[in-house]
Amino acid sequence: SSHVLAQFEALRWTPIRTPSDEDFFAVTPSEVSALVLGSESVWYAADIPNSSLYRTLDGGRTWDDGIEDALLDATPTPTLPVWDLAVAPDDPDFIVAVTDGRQEVYVSQDGGDSWEALPSPSTAAEWVPGHVIADVAVSPLYGDNEQRDVAVGIRLPNGAADGDVIVIQLDTLIGSWRGQGLDADVSRVAFSPNYDDDETIIAIVSDTTGTFLATGYRVIGSNTTLWEVTNPYYIEISHMNTGALSPREDQLIYSDIVVPPDYDGDNASKRVVYVSYASTVYL
Repeated sequence: SSHVLAQFEALRWTPIRTPSDEDFFAVTPSEVSALVLGSESVWYAADIPNSSLYRTLDGGRTWDDGIEDALLDATPTPTLPVWDLAVAPDDPDFIVAVTDGRQEVYVSQDGGDSWEALPSPSTAAEWVPGHVIADVAVSPLYGDNEQRDVAVGIRLPNGAADGDVIVIQLDTLIGSWRGQGLDADVSRVAFSPNYDDDETIIAIVSDTTGTFLATGYRVIGSNTTLWEVTNPYYIEISHMNTGALSPREDQLIYSDIVVPPDYDGDNASKRVVYVSYASTVYL
C-alpha cells in the first residue's frame, strides 16, 4: 500500500511517493512505521522491520537514507531500528529518534546530518527496569534562553501502573531526565503549541482501572509538572454514548493524540485535543 495526500480544496486524495530508490515507488522490502513532518517539504520516516531511516526535503518526491548513516556515526553507536521519531514544531531540522529497543534517545539539530546521544532515560530515578519508551515529544522553543524540552512517555503493560513522563531540558547545556510524578503508564505525550506562554504538557495515561487524558502545567525552573490543576485533571477516554469503560494499562496497545494549533492550556474553551487508541478488548 502507499501513502496518500489530501488536497483539501479539491476534496480528493492522491498517492505520494514513499521512501524509495530512484525511479521506484517503494524500496523492497520496506515498511513506513513512523512518519513525522517538520514542514510542508521536510519529512522523516522510519522503517522498523528493515532498520532504515529516511528523509525527504521536497515533500515526498525524493528520499534519501543518508541520515541513517549519520545516526550510526554517533557516539555511542545506536542499535537500530529507530522505533519512534519527533520533530520540533518550530524547527524542521531539530529531530529526535528513539533507538536501542526503545531505551535511548538521540537528537539532531541539523536535519539528521549529525546526531548526539542524550543521557540515557534509564538514569531517571523513576525509570523501572523493563520500561520502554512508548512515545517522544519535542517542545517549541521557550524562555529568554530559547531552550526546549524533550519528553518521553514510559510504560510496561505488566498489570501495574508504574510508568511516567520523564523530561529533559535542553539549552546551551544538556540537563538530566526527571520524572513528572504521574505514576501511570504513558502511551502518548505532547506539548502545547503555545508552550512558551501556557507551559502545558498533555499525556494519555493508563492504570489498573482505565485510560485517561491528563493535563499538566510545567514548573520550568525545577523541571517538574503540576497535574492536579485543571478540574478534572484526569478525564477518562471512554465512549460518551455507551458509557463503556476505557482499557486498562495491560489492555491498551497504543494511543495517539492531535493537539490543534490554537490549543491554549490557560483557556478552558481552547483545551481541545483529539485522541484515539487501540486495545485488546472491544469496549
